[in-house]
Amino acid sequence: MKTSLRDPIRVDIKRGGLVESRHQISAVLMHPDGTLEECWGDPKMLVFPRSAVKPLQAMALVSSGAVEKFNLTSQEIALACASHGGETMHVEGVRNWLSKVGLQTTDLETGFQRLAYRQQIWNADLTGHPTRNRHTE
Repeated sequence: MKTSLRDPIRVDIKRGGLVESRHQISAVLMHPDGTLEECWGDPKMLVFPRSAVKPLQAMALVSSGAVEKFNLTSQEIALACASHGGETMHVEGVRNWLSKVGLQTTDLETGFQRLAYRQQIWNADLTGHPTRNRHTE
């Protein structure tokens, strides 16, 4: 089967009828085995999707049955779908979620980005130890 190669997708963002910004998007459509079916733009372009793929990762969480198995709430599923800055409500949500699956904050391999808000910086450290932002003192 021949792979279909196409020009990048162009998206114009308009405000008040005027083009405010223009974006060229490369995209691929692949088979489960990794073979390329169609592409728009450069299929070998290196990208860093970061948070853009979190909803896709959360789909695996839902389809695996983990939501039912661990009785996850809609708030916990929302945590899996989005970025956050370690605000108190998010830290508590992560702690609750970890306890449901039999883990603790010490089992995490990555931390969170320090907050710009002084009081939340002091209170938000997942390990329970106060933290300090030396740039604001």
